[in-house]
Amino acid sequence: MVAATLCEKHTDATIIVFEKNKELWTKVRISGGGRCNVTTWFFKKQDLQHKYTRWRGFLSHAMWQFWPRKMQSRCSEHGVELTCEDDMRVFPSSNKSTDIVDMFMNIIGQGVSVHFNEAAVWIKKHGTGFVLSTDKDSYEFDVIVITTWWNAYAHTGSTWDGYDLAKQLGHSITTLWPSLNSFLIEEERIKECSGISFQRAWLRSEGIQIAGPLLLTHFGISWPVTFTY
Repeated sequence: MVAATLCEKHTDATIIVFEKNKELWTKVRISGGGRCNVTTWFFKKQDLQHKYTRWRGFLSHAMWQFWPRKMQSRCSEHGVELTCEDDMRVFPSSNKSTDIVDMFMNIIGQGVSVHFNEAAVWIKKHGTGFVLSTDKDSYEFDVIVITTWWNAYAHTGSTWDGYDLAKQLGHSITTLWPSLNSFLIEEERIKECSGISFQRAWLRSEGIQIAGPLLLTHFGISWPVTFTY
């Protein structure tokens, strides 16, 4: 996203991406069950904020800078049709995450140099710039942007790298907790109904109430409503 935005702004900067995997977009390809839930159809700021039960204020600035309409406009400009589902999630009309991958690959084109199979391991401030060390070499840059994922789906390369790099630059990290997780349930009757799903179920606890699709599993409950909770 960062590299594509710089390319679209026709900057004369030399853009280099360090990718620890052998290819880009590993996480995007599997997102949304391979369909890529690329954005949301909520356009009123208060409606979108209400969907975040934690850290609304922290996210507000980023959301206002890159509002869902901007993502939809970007897709439209590059010929990717989008479809909104009943729960306001937006997917490519083709239901293929590769449409989003191809769109960004076309944007960055030849304007970005990608170092595959090369992981950033250490960053240090140096004068007005930075020194970046990877598992293969060392480089100097005027600007560095850390764009790693959190610690999820480790097989895609998403580990703790981003947190460690941020700490090296003096940033503090708040206490972390699980997110996008299924719930383990002790009630045996729930487990006996494994495989039954509901398009609209309600979860209520400690003053929080959320509605959405829910799946009963052999260990408890899963699906979007539990991930949001």
